[in-house]
Amino acid sequence: MTLPTGPIESARARAFTLLELILVLGLLATVLGVTAPALSRFFGGRALTEETRRFVALTDHGSNQAINEGVPMVMWIEAAQGEYGLRPETGYPTNRQNSFRYRVDEDLTLEIESTPLNQLNTTKTPSILFLPDGSISENSLYSILIKDRREGVNRIAQNHNRLSFEVRDEQDDQELLLRP
Repeated sequence: MTLPTGPIESARARAFTLLELILVLGLLATVLGVTAPALSRFFGGRALTEETRRFVALTDHGSNQAINEGVPMVMWIEAAQGEYGLRPETGYPTNRQNSFRYRVDEDLTLEIESTPLNQLNTTKTPSILFLPDGSISENSLYSILIKDRREGVNRIAQNHNRLSFEVRDEQDDQELLLRP
C-alpha cells in the first residue's frame, strides 16, 4: 500500500524560501528605521499628556475629598524634586486612603508659574488648598507648567470660575486678564 504524497508536496510549494524571508526582514528594518524618530516623539508626547491628565485628576480628587470629608485638602508641589501629592491639611487626621504622592517621569519637569493672578506665599511649599465648601483658597497656586525636555509644555491653571483646574493656553489667559 502506498501513501498519497499530494498534501506533502503542496505544503512544500506554499512555504517561503530563505531569500523571500530575508527580503521581508530587510523591508521591515527599512520601515522601522524610517518611522523610529516619529515613534519616539509620539511616545515622548504621551508621557506629557498622561502626566497632565494625572495632575488634573488629582486636583479633581482633592476637591471632591475636601467636600466629602469636610476637611481641607492640600495638593503640594515640590518642583525641584519633580514630586507632587495630596494630603489633608495639617492638624486633620491622615490615613493612606486620602494621601497620595507622585513623581513625574524623568523626561518631565514641574515649574511653578508666576502670574499676576498667582498669590503664592513664597515662604511655604507651593500648594493648592481645596476647602470643604468646594472652593479653592485665594492663596493657592494659580498655574503650573509640566514641561517635556524635548519640546512640549502643558499649562494647568484654575478655570474661569476658580473652582477647578484645567489645561489652558495663552489665549485663555489673555481673555481672563481683559475681563473687568
